[in-house]
Amino acid sequence: MGVHILQDFMTGLSMEIVDHSLMWSKIPPTTHTPPSGILDLVACGENAGCVDLLQRIQEIKPLIHVFGHIHEGYGVLKKKWETENNDDIKSTNFINASSVTRRYKPQNNPIVFDLPPLN
Repeated sequence: MGVHILQDFMTGLSMEIVDHSLMWSKIPPTTHTPPSGILDLVACGENAGCVDLLQRIQEIKPLIHVFGHIHEGYGVLKKKWETENNDDIKSTNFINASSVTRRYKPQNNPIVFDLPPLN
């Protein structure tokens, strides 16, 4: 359950209660951190991504997952999934779009990608 607060011209403030449970059951919440083991290697050589997020990504197999928190992990990785029932999505394009170094110096170019057409 979430609350959307919207500015209303006439009344000043209005609130709408929205149930997001169905939406979040289909896609992960917006992530800042990467999933564990995917573009998450930090300077000391350890993976710093989230194990729980990786499990959720493995369940839903999104076409694209964009994040950035681990600056050293900048780049793109395509992960192929083994599917049991011929799912439509057989791979996920992971994009660590961090634009700065560990010391917040701008360094990395933006990553541009095309979304596939909707069928």
